[in-house]
Amino acid sequence: MVQLGKYVHRFFNDTSIRITFGFIVFFMSHQSSAFLFRIPLHV
Repeated sequence: MVQLGKYVHRFFNDTSIRITFGFIVFFMSHQSSAFLFRIPLHV
């Protein structure tokens, strides 16, 4: 049960990271460059 909880926790972490990355890509491709310059991107 504990191992399952760890797996689910890791899965949700990966999913949230992917969703966040997807939103960043979405905004980068759909918003104007002026909008991007307001967000400092430190990759």
